[in-house]
Amino acid sequence: MTVDAEQAARTRSKYESLLRASWATDFTRTTISFNEIMTGGPPKDGIPAIDNPTFESVTDADEWLDDLEAVQIADLNGDARAYPVQVMVWHELVNDTVGGEPVVITY
Repeated sequence: MTVDAEQAARTRSKYESLLRASWATDFTRTTISFNEIMTGGPPKDGIPAIDNPTFESVTDADEWLDDLEAVQIADLNGDARAYPVQVMVWHELVNDTVGGEPVVITY
């Protein structure tokens, strides 16, 4: 598909202003219409971080975590915590205190 120079210039201007950058992409050559491009994902701050998480015992976690479930581990000053990836996928950030130290766990 080919678009006219005016539409290519408008599109270049739109994306340069969004990214505050410039590049030498040729917006006159496309395989889909620019009208078909949509933004996706949650908005800014649309994924809530977990602040002051609560934890459960290994016995209680065994009821819903598989034996080979992926977790992220933080072990500081003798205080060990496990953050299940299946939870981290939805929240991406945990603000916690481990072993008396403030930490951010990210996925």
